[in-house]
Amino acid sequence: MTDKEKMKYVFYWFEEAKISLDVAKSLYKSKKYAETLFFGHLTLEKILKSIVVFQTNKHAPFTHDLVSLAEKGRMPLLTDAIETLQKVNGFYLSGRYDQHKMDFRKKCTPEFTKKYFDEIKNTYIWLEKEAQTLFRSLSPQKPMDTSKH
Repeated sequence: MTDKEKMKYVFYWFEEAKISLDVAKSLYKSKKYAETLFFGHLTLEKILKSIVVFQTNKHAPFTHDLVSLAEKGRMPLLTDAIETLQKVNGFYLSGRYDQHKMDFRKKCTPEFTKKYFDEIKNTYIWLEKEAQTLFRSLSPQKPMDTSKH
C-alpha cells in the first residue's frame, strides 16, 4: 500500500469514528441508551482501525474486537483501558443481535449508560491524541480538526 493509499484509509476510518461519536451523542440526548453504547463501540472500533491501517500498511481487519484491534495497532494499554475495551466489546453484540437486545436495553439505565459512555468518550479522546501523534509523522500537511470533541 502506498503512503497515499494508506492515508486515504487512515483518514476514512478516523472521520468515520468522529461521525459515529456524533451519532452516539445524539442518541444519548434522545435517551436511546442501548443504541448510544452500540455507536460508542463503533466509535472506538473505527478509530482503532485507523491506527491499525497506519501501523500495518494493510486494510483494516474484519473484526469488531477492540482489544485485538488495539494490539494490532500497537497501542500501549494500561489495565484500565483493557478493561474498558473488553466491557465495550459486549455492547457490539448486545446492540446488534435480537436475542441480546431486550436484556441489554433493560441494563442500559441512564446511570449505566452515562458511566460507560463517559468511559468511551475518554478512551476516544486518548486514542484520538495518540492517532494524531502517529499520523503527523506521515502527513504533517493535513492536520485533523478535533475541536468538536
